[in-house]
Amino acid sequence: MRRPVGQVVKLLLYVSVCLLALLSCEHNQPDDQPQDEASSHYYDELGLSRYDPVITLSFTGEDSVFIEEITNIHPEETLTSNRWTQLYEDVLGIRIVYDWIEKGDTYRQKLGIAISSGDIPDVVRVNPSQLRMLSNAGHIQDLTEAFNLYATDLTREILTQEGLGPFQAATIDGKLMGIPQNDSSIDKASVIWIRTDWLEKLGLEPPHTMDDLLAISRAFAEQDPDRNGLHDTYGIAATNYLWDPVAGLHGFMAGYGAYPQLWIEDSSGDSCTAASNPR
Repeated sequence: MRRPVGQVVKLLLYVSVCLLALLSCEHNQPDDQPQDEASSHYYDELGLSRYDPVITLSFTGEDSVFIEEITNIHPEETLTSNRWTQLYEDVLGIRIVYDWIEKGDTYRQKLGIAISSGDIPDVVRVNPSQLRMLSNAGHIQDLTEAFNLYATDLTREILTQEGLGPFQAATIDGKLMGIPQNDSSIDKASVIWIRTDWLEKLGLEPPHTMDDLLAISRAFAEQDPDRNGLHDTYGIAATNYLWDPVAGLHGFMAGYGAYPQLWIEDSSGDSCTAASNPR
């Protein structure tokens, strides 16, 4: 079931994609309103009611090395068919399809062409300038009423935990034209996380210096902190992509005065990149 081009474009919050899907259909599909039947409900919130019959929403997909690594580990799952797409359909009655899938620069170029032409899917992630372009062209709708009606308390809490800035970016002429995508500051911070339960089992104190950190990592690797009798623990967890946002080494490098992907001031007062910083 393909919707008109002008129906919906939103800034996606990935963890609330279910809500976005409901918002997408609310205004223009009155026959698809959630059925108020006990068998159709997994949640009490109106915004998480199940659609019956199942509706279809189209997206664009951005493939990446990260996604390929996941599908290599779970070959039975793909970007288009996985546990999450199945969950949306089983629990919410929303079938997700992709108009097209591309990688990196190709994805961005194709998305730019799609936005310029108005040939867009039901739901797509855009930046503020693209949002305004679509709004000015009349390709998207005001989501203010739909958000106020269908957003769950948890969704509202998550979206406003770090202020209203994201909503201001998605608001044009007093109207909410997209659902903002939020990133948690604590998740984005380049810090090193340490297992305090392992510290306690090995009788160690939290580190105060990089030498302390290296000593702790060595103990974690060699002294069986999980007490399972196996040599299966790592001192420092990292991916093969050093700047990975999940398990990269930004925080570790910062401990030695190096800040990858940033410009810093060297000892002579000149600017240099971390790649050329002798520290």
